[in-house]
Amino acid sequence: MGAATAVTPWLTGATLGLGAVNTGAGIAQANSAAKAQENAMRAQAEQQRQLLQHQYATEARRRDDMLERAQARARVSFGSRGLSPTDGSAGALLDSIETQAGTEAADARSLFDWRLSGLDAGLASSLARIDDRRSDLLSGAHRTLGQVNQLLRWRKGMSLS
Repeated sequence: MGAATAVTPWLTGATLGLGAVNTGAGIAQANSAAKAQENAMRAQAEQQRQLLQHQYATEARRRDDMLERAQARARVSFGSRGLSPTDGSAGALLDSIETQAGTEAADARSLFDWRLSGLDAGLASSLARIDDRRSDLLSGAHRTLGQVNQLLRWRKGMSLS
């Protein structure tokens, strides 16, 4: 075996070894970047969740206020006509106002829940993509380390001969 052929496996091994070291450093850096990205995504999702909750609470207060006003106007109107708000059509009208407000509140809650589930699904999808990229990086690193180990075993077999 010539000097050039004896050196070539060693250089290849050294190159792959450096590649493995660089890959290891790259994995640590990629993990750190992925963790920072995950934290930023979680913080942004939490901020959006708080905004949705604030909007929902504000709308709920507005609906409650409108219900109270509508009922008060109806009671005043019935009272000025000498009608009891609990009897007959007056009572039915007040019940109708309250039923409509309940339906609007249920619709608003449904929309709020739908928005939150969309927010959660979007976050989960983004975090899954980060995990997939991290997994791909680790697979590449394992392949590189496997190649280094294979070359070292081959080199060790060559030196025993």
